[in-house]
Amino acid sequence: MQRSVASLLWLASWRFSPLPSLLGLGSVGFVFGLLVPGGAETRGMLTDACVRSSNSESCDRLGEMVERGRVVARYPEEAGLYFALACEGGLVRSCRRAQAWATHYSDYETLEIDVGCMLRRNGFACEEVASALRSEREEGVGASTLPLARSRMRRALEAYLDGCAKNEALSCLGASRVYVAGFGVPWNPREARAKEEKACALGLGAACEQEGDHRSGGDAIPAYRRACELPSSPHACLKLARAYESEGSQPALIESSYRQACELLSFDACAWVSQNVERLDAESPAVVEAFRRWCASGSQRACDRVSRLPARAP
Repeated sequence: MQRSVASLLWLASWRFSPLPSLLGLGSVGFVFGLLVPGGAETRGMLTDACVRSSNSESCDRLGEMVERGRVVARYPEEAGLYFALACEGGLVRSCRRAQAWATHYSDYETLEIDVGCMLRRNGFACEEVASALRSEREEGVGASTLPLARSRMRRALEAYLDGCAKNEALSCLGASRVYVAGFGVPWNPREARAKEEKACALGLGAACEQEGDHRSGGDAIPAYRRACELPSSPHACLKLARAYESEGSQPALIESSYRQACELLSFDACAWVSQNVERLDAESPAVVEAFRRWCASGSQRACDRVSRLPARAP
């Protein structure tokens, strides 16, 4: 009777708790806990303490409950992930138990990454797990891990699509990668392109550069220009300069684009600049610094230009 009253009190507190907790992992634990009599209260609270608060003892207890079948596992590797999370928090006995579960993966490191995938819903972690397991299979070992790899890639896509719907640019680009890979999910180049374009529109320079790579001629210029304007990669600016050059744009525009790329330490762009200047005296400080770094990386051409600079004041 005391246990029933306690359960009802806990359920009442869960029912009238703030909305985030209803949507969080505690509610998930509650739902799955209903599958085993008396398991709802324990699983829900332990899940919150383990995943949200990184309480090692709670993670270990939850792993044991799942491993012994006291609550229903949501997926075969679940217990091992709780043990790995407890081990991460410094609980030695959990480390030993997690090692046994690492045999489901290519190695222990992949098990640890899967914690981020399955318990923290990190799309990139899911993608990493899928990639590690798939690579091992392609090397001729780990055949049994292929279904697991596909399931994690599906999980990655779900997480990325959720993030993309919230206008997270990195998630949109992640979804694009998964669609292009076509592993575990249907190959979908149209959706891949759409997600890539959205990531660029949200201000991710890498996505804009990638979008430019998928176009040709003058069609690539707007994407490369956008990438070059963002806190970005010098390679996008170099590609923009080359696109201008191949399209026969104004010489001044071509030259300024190569100089901008050189300032961002694209040494290939600095090589173009070096063909058009004998001395660096009139160049911007950023270009001069780029030539110094290019020289330090071993370019004799850059060192020749730097050697002609006036001596620095002591």
